[in-house]
Amino acid sequence: MKQPFEYTGLFIEHCGTSCANHCRFCIAGKAKADDLSFERFAAFVRRFDDWRRAKECHRFELLFNWMRAENWDMDTAVAMKRLHRQVMPEIREALFMGGIQFKSDSDLKAWLAERRNLGTDLIWVSLAGNHELHNKWVGRKGDFEFNMRAIDFANELGYMRGEVLFLTKSTLPMIEDLLDLMDAIPGREWRKVRVVHYRGRGKRMMHERITTDDCQRLSPRVLRDLQERDSLRTASEWIRLFREGLEPVPLKTRLFLNVTQSNIADLEEKSCDVIVADLEARTEQVWNALPDIGYLCDRYGVPDSQDTRLYPAGELERIWMDQYLQENLIEIERDLTTLTNN
Repeated sequence: MKQPFEYTGLFIEHCGTSCANHCRFCIAGKAKADDLSFERFAAFVRRFDDWRRAKECHRFELLFNWMRAENWDMDTAVAMKRLHRQVMPEIREALFMGGIQFKSDSDLKAWLAERRNLGTDLIWVSLAGNHELHNKWVGRKGDFEFNMRAIDFANELGYMRGEVLFLTKSTLPMIEDLLDLMDAIPGREWRKVRVVHYRGRGKRMMHERITTDDCQRLSPRVLRDLQERDSLRTASEWIRLFREGLEPVPLKTRLFLNVTQSNIADLEEKSCDVIVADLEARTEQVWNALPDIGYLCDRYGVPDSQDTRLYPAGELERIWMDQYLQENLIEIERDLTTLTNN
């Protein structure tokens, strides 16, 4: 039996800038920068914000993302902050360092100072192991060192820091040394130790997934910050849960809208009500064309599997759904659902 739907909001995204990295774990996959102006994108997002407020849709989230790296000019940075604070003030602003074009020390300091003056007080870095492995996995020599310089300069300017550290087969031998290095640097606000998700380029990293034995050997300080720790299970454990026959609960999901230079004119001519109704209808059409978890589990699950790799919630469904779509070659709008996008 399929789950009923409950739409919680709308996520509007656009790939507005290029990224200097080519990360093996990137969830955005093959997204390429589009030439839609930020001014036009922002006007479209504000129209939805006005619509939401007029309808008093207090529980309807509106989120936006100008995708990829923050390689935009100061005017765009100012406009971005203004839009963020208007549309999603509850979400903490952060300066993402992933994929930033290399800068000299003086230019990097000035760039960080400009954005600090805009009110941003959190820098976000993502690291994959030591400098050699990190640079290899992000596809850019010197990226680890660039991030370390940025952290030092950010500390001088009064930034706090957020850290994402990837936990994989390759990073296991060096995770403690990396923690020692980062613990010695002041200014950390939060840390997330994260497995690589089955999305985008990360789909090709199944061999890097940690196992139950790996998890049992992790130190308390790694486990403390391990994201999704309580939901990490083997395939056999997930299959047992899927087959318990629990009544399906409403699936809470956002609607997804990718705005580009090629479709913006058409979207601008439609009312927000029409756009949302169309997205709901198309999303449900995708879901209705796909099998439920019971079918996927019976078709692709191996109950007595000796696979001890760990999967967070939703991962096996995504993997099995990919297998189903490859087998059946059905045409759907994959970008509309969390189980089929990327």
